[in-house]
Amino acid sequence: MVTRPLPNGMEFCAVLQQHGARTVYFPTIEIIEPQHAALLTEQIKQLDQFDWVIFVSPQAVYRTATLIQHSWPIFPRHVKIAAVGAATAELLKKMHLPPSVYPATQWSTEGLLELPEFQSLQKKKIALIRGEGGRELLAKECEWRGAKVSHFIAYQRRLPAYDAIRDYVMILKERRVDIIICSSADSLHNLFLLCGTLNSAMLTHIPLLVVSERLLVLAEEYGFKHVFLAKNAGQNAIIDTLKTVKRMSAI
Repeated sequence: MVTRPLPNGMEFCAVLQQHGARTVYFPTIEIIEPQHAALLTEQIKQLDQFDWVIFVSPQAVYRTATLIQHSWPIFPRHVKIAAVGAATAELLKKMHLPPSVYPATQWSTEGLLELPEFQSLQKKKIALIRGEGGRELLAKECEWRGAKVSHFIAYQRRLPAYDAIRDYVMILKERRVDIIICSSADSLHNLFLLCGTLNSAMLTHIPLLVVSERLLVLAEEYGFKHVFLAKNAGQNAIIDTLKTVKRMSAI
């Protein structure tokens, strides 16, 4: 079961199927336009005033790349681009916005903050392209290191509305899912909201694959009995972990 939002989730299902898996696509997050779309457009017109532009997720790229290309057919050379992870970096490359840096293995806020380029940020101006809500660690740490951070809110997350939620619950109850993949705290939290508290015991007995130590701790707090940790949120890392779990005969 893949819980990632569109379009990432459907793309990942297709990759899993190429490796022989059967997939159930159950996105537990819906990505929608930001509340202040006009403000985002105006902010993007001012990107040449920044030293760094940081994209925190593939969704940040999906939601802004076309706007950036429209405002900046030739991207300002002095503005450096950073990505929190390789998946975001690869998408930026496809959109002709190649990043200067991104973490090699630890695809997270913590990994980005460990890079040499982000150790001292005195008087640097950073545009943080992100969704509404979420973690504030990256912005706060950059500011503590001397940067001035501007928030470019590119999207909102919300709980999807399903007409046939019982169908998904039945698939889970009947154990037709061998393992659930969750890539964020919101996706895991929303999974419980969508399935209902009465089905929490059912959920926690299904093996769960997560992509960070932070999510591993959260999954254990939710009561999951079998939690597996991928090296990072990349497709290859998740597939490698699934293969390992398969060899262990856990699924």
